[in-house]
Amino acid sequence: MGQIYCLMNSAVAMTPEMRKKLFMTAREMLVAREYRKGFLTEESAGVVVTSFKEGMLGQITGVAFSAEVESDKGRGTVTYLVNPKEIGNMDDAQWISLQDYIRESQRMASVN
Repeated sequence: MGQIYCLMNSAVAMTPEMRKKLFMTAREMLVAREYRKGFLTEESAGVVVTSFKEGMLGQITGVAFSAEVESDKGRGTVTYLVNPKEIGNMDDAQWISLQDYIRESQRMASVN
């Protein structure tokens, strides 16, 4: 199962449909080399942008994306990393928040 790392979420309660749409938009942008793309679902709308620069968080790397999202659950910015090597394998991708990643890294460090 692939993972998408959510680095920051500003005031937006993300539903599974919203997360999937953000990933699918990023995947389309990677394939088509688009720098900006709008999206629309039944519950949200917005714009995803990227400069195709690689972001890094510890040992995690991927293309950095930023989305302005608006829904009835709030409005804000979501920043996330997508590993281009995993885009064909992401239908059941799992989003990992920065806080969860830090907790897991700390847990693993204490085990070793």
